Amino acid sequence: VVNDLEVRGLRLVFKVKSTLKPDPNNLDLRIFNLSPASRAKLSAAAAAPVVLVAGHKGTAQVIFSGRARTIDHLREGASWVTHVQSGDGDQAFTKLSAISFAAGTRATDVAIALAKDLGVEAGDAIARLRRGDFTGAREVFLQGFSASGRSVRDFDRVAKVLGLEWSIQGGVLQLLEPGKGTQEAAYELAPDTGLIGSPDHGAPGPNGEPPLLKVKCLLNGGIRPGRVVSLRSSARSGFYVVDQ
Repeated sequence: VVNDLEVRGLRLVFKVKSTLKPDPNNLDLRIFNLSPASRAKLSAAAAAPVVLVAGHKGTAQVIFSGRARTIDHLREGASWVTHVQSGDGDQAFTKLSAISFAAGTRATDVAIALAKDLGVEAGDAIARLRRGDFTGAREVFLQGFSASGRSVRDFDRVAKVLGLEWSIQGGVLQLLEPGKGTQEAAYELAPDTGLIGSPDHGAPGPNGEPPLLKVKCLLNGGIRPGRVVSLRSSARSGFYVVDQ
C-alpha cells in the first residue's frame, strides 16, 4: 500500500534491510506495470506512507512500514516499473529540539521529553523509562542538560548515558538493553517452522565485536530486530536476539 493505493496481483520485487541500529530501516520496492492513472497518483504522493505485506499462503504479515523518500517511474523494455524508496522513521531524523533541563534532572526524564519530541510513536518506550527497569535508570545530569538541534542526536546522547540501545521499528521507538530482546515470546525457528539449511557465523565485527550468527529462513514478518529467536537445528540451538 502506497499512500491510499493498494497494489495486488502485480509483480513486486523488494529488498528490506532492518537493523537494531538507530539509522532508519530501508525498503527498495519495484512495482511492475501500474496503470497510467495509478502512476500519476503516486507521482503526486510526496512522503507517502508505505506498507509492505508479504509472506507465504496464510502467513502474510507486515514486512515494512515507513514513508516514501522517492517515487520514480521507469520504462524498461515493454514494462513500466515504479521504483519506491522508503525509510522507516525518517521524520525523526529531521525533527529539531530546543529544550533545557535544570541541574539534577534525571536522565530518564530528559529521555522521556526527547522521545516525545522525535515525532514517532513511542510504543512502550516511555512507560519503560518511567518504570526504570534497567541498569542506568538512576543516572542524573548533575549540571543539567541542553538539547539544541537534531532531536535524534540528543536522544542518542541520553540513551548512551542510560546504557540503552534504540531504534525505530515500523515507526515505533524501541529501547533495549544491550544483548537483550523485546518482551515478546521467543519465536521458534526450526526446520519445520521455516529454517533453511544450517546457521553459520559471519566474520567478527571491525572493533572486536563477536561474529553474528547468520540464519536463512522463509519470509516471516514476525522475525524483527530485537525479537528473541529460539533456534533449533542439528548444528546449533539456543536463544538469540535478532540484530538485522
